[in-house]
Amino acid sequence: MKRVLLILSASRVSNSCVDGALDAAGGENAELVVLFILDTAMPHDVQERMSDAGFLGEAPSGRLLRAMRRELKRQGISELAEVARAAEKRGITHRTELVEGEFLSRALEAAQTEAPAVIFVAKRERAVLSRLVSGSRAEELKDAAPCEVKIHEGGDS
Repeated sequence: MKRVLLILSASRVSNSCVDGALDAAGGENAELVVLFILDTAMPHDVQERMSDAGFLGEAPSGRLLRAMRRELKRQGISELAEVARAAEKRGITHRTELVEGEFLSRALEAAQTEAPAVIFVAKRERAVLSRLVSGSRAEELKDAAPCEVKIHEGGDS
């Protein structure tokens, strides 16, 4: 059976991206695989910035990190359930998975394991300068993936 891979994370959710993946899976009578990546870099980055700026000491910083992880997991579970309901309404065969790790490596791992016909991913909203300096993980995924990658701009969720 053909597969469509939809990759989501807390900073990469877009209604148009989800709709596009649902349309593609339904139109191709393909299985929709929905992967929510709990991006480990995000909470650590926030924690570091807060600590470096002197806003948090070691104990509060640890509590903040744990709270952020819990919230990201809650968001992931909620988003996966919402996409699963939408797939069920359309009669689309689907699977959902919540994984933790660095976004690009987990996305590429899923692309290899699932062997999808196409991957749908939202591009994280960031300032142009930030993209120039650190690049775009969605664009890196597009360059490295073994199949077509459809990138949707974020911000419409």
